[in-house]
Amino acid sequence: MNEENGLLIQEYSKNPLQNFALATYTIKQHEGNFICWDDITVYLVIEDNKIQDYSFDGNCSTITTAAASFLSEFIIWEDIQTVLTRSYQTMLDKGFDPLVMMDSWLRSNPSVKSSEKPSNWG
Repeated sequence: MNEENGLLIQEYSKNPLQNFALATYTIKQHEGNFICWDDITVYLVIEDNKIQDYSFDGNCSTITTAAASFLSEFIIWEDIQTVLTRSYQTMLDKGFDPLVMMDSWLRSNPSVKSSEKPSNWG
C-alpha cells in the first residue's frame, strides 16, 4: 500500500477543492449510487470547447469527494474532447488510487466489515 497516496486522498477529502454549487453553469449533472450512498452533482462551465470552471456538491463518500476534488486539478482550462477521452487510468497515472484509501480506512477500522457502509461515507 502506498501511504503517500492514502494521505493525498485523505487531504483531498478533508479539504476538497471546488466543493460548491456554481451559480452559473453550462451543464449540471446529478448522479447517485445506492451501493456506496454517493449523491453528487457536477457543474461545468464550457466556453469555446474548453472547461472554464468546474465544481461539485452533494453527500459523497470520502473516496468520491477526494476524486471529485482531485479532478478539478486537471480538467479546468482543458479542451472538452481531451477530457472526454480520460478514464480511471488517467486518475491512476496522475497518482490517485481510491482503492488505497478504501484499504487504508478498512485497516484502521478492523471492526467494520468491508460490506458495511462506513459512517464517513455519505
